[in-house]
Amino acid sequence: MDYGFVILEKRFIDVTRRYGIMEGYIKGWEIAFGIKEYFEEQMGCCIYDVLPDIGKTTLLTAKPWKPLVEKENE
Repeated sequence: MDYGFVILEKRFIDVTRRYGIMEGYIKGWEIAFGIKEYFEEQMGCCIYDVLPDIGKTTLLTAKPWKPLVEKENE
């Protein structure tokens, strides 16, 4: 996010709220979790343990999201 690291789930929700759910999103999420799990195995710890301030930034609330409003043709 523009204010720091957040857990994957928060990022996925942010993108989905802004753009809607698109075909392939869930598969992409599964791939992202697989990559996360791979690196955690290599590191021997949770990746979130090494990302600075992730506990704080995950709990921050972004500016209110508003859907795009399309202007009618004049």
